[in-house]
Amino acid sequence: MKLLKNICNESNLIVLSLPKKDELAFKSRVRNKNLKKNINTVDTTIKLIGESHVKGLSEHILPLIPPTTIVDFSASGGATTEQVNQDLNIHTSDLTNNDFLISISGANDINFTKDGKCIGINIYEDDKKNVLSQSSHTNVLILSTPYRYDIKEANYYIDLLNDETEKIVKAKVNNNLFQNRIRYLEINSFLDRSSYGRSGIHLNIKGKQILSEAIMREINNFPKGIQAPEIWDLIDTNENLTTEQEPEKPEIQDLEEDEERFGLFD
Repeated sequence: MKLLKNICNESNLIVLSLPKKDELAFKSRVRNKNLKKNINTVDTTIKLIGESHVKGLSEHILPLIPPTTIVDFSASGGATTEQVNQDLNIHTSDLTNNDFLISISGANDINFTKDGKCIGINIYEDDKKNVLSQSSHTNVLILSTPYRYDIKEANYYIDLLNDETEKIVKAKVNNNLFQNRIRYLEINSFLDRSSYGRSGIHLNIKGKQILSEAIMREINNFPKGIQAPEIWDLIDTNENLTTEQEPEKPEIQDLEEDEERFGLFD
């Protein structure tokens, strides 16, 4: 985080402050540190692991959880599913059956040429199975790989990748050991082009808010949910979530029109 320097010429006073976009993240870190000082006050930990899509989610989840819940995250920009999960044992070692592991990856598992042609999809089946096997002691929510709108044909291949991921998750769900402890969330059913920034790759503020609300909604569908604060009762995520339908191959929209329409970007 970078501090902003404000100089008051009349008094020769220098005031250091955080940019608005960093305020929530800073408060989240301070809050987590204060809770960890008295571990008895912590009821639940939500652990987010993934590539760059994880960045910024914790600050949007924070207002939706009670003060006795910690949000922790590990974001590895540009990482494949294999790289995201390489320290999985560390991420899950302190989680219990009261906690939640949220995993999002796959954006870097599909290889494209500079002109947008797909030259390979890495399923990383063993790595995805390991996420589930090594997390049998906690609650796991696997998010689908998000769409991208910078390459015209990308989402066709992302659908193929997500189909394989969903099959892996469902196979584990049918195992009694994992029953009611694992869920799969298809996030592309409620995130559209307006949820992304100008690049078409990363979610904008609106998209992160919608995704955070959907994650909390799904967490509270687990047998061991989180008693949400009063503010959660005021949020109707049904306004953001649509019924799942077969996605069409999207086309890239004009960026100047996007800028006027969407307003908020990363």
